[in-house]
Amino acid sequence: MPKKINPPPNPNRLTRFILDNMEGLNLTVTELARKAGISQSHLSSILLEKANPSVEIINKLADFFNTPRTYLYKLMDWIDIDSQEDQDQLTYLLGLAKQDPQFAELVELYSQCTTPDQRKKLIRIIRASIE
Repeated sequence: MPKKINPPPNPNRLTRFILDNMEGLNLTVTELARKAGISQSHLSSILLEKANPSVEIINKLADFFNTPRTYLYKLMDWIDIDSQEDQDQLTYLLGLAKQDPQFAELVELYSQCTTPDQRKKLIRIIRASIE
């Protein structure tokens, strides 16, 4: 029997995005988890808003739903893609992550920077450490 999720009464933007897309594709949690390569229990926890997804999970969901990853990063409030500077810096980090998946954690670290100055400093440190 397909697993039924009862999301919170006012789901966050990511939960709403996932649920809307699941409904549009007529997918159960079990089917989405299997097709996207995510554990069913972790996906359920995300949809119930008891767990936060990692960059890897966000990337899997974006790829499965054929949605730009940056769109989901914005839903998570990890980036302000209205800012050209954030777009450029995120493009740089995603380029690193494509070369080496360990760099995917940098996107998450970048998202935790609360000011533009902190983000600039992080990018400078990353560039200096890999050059």
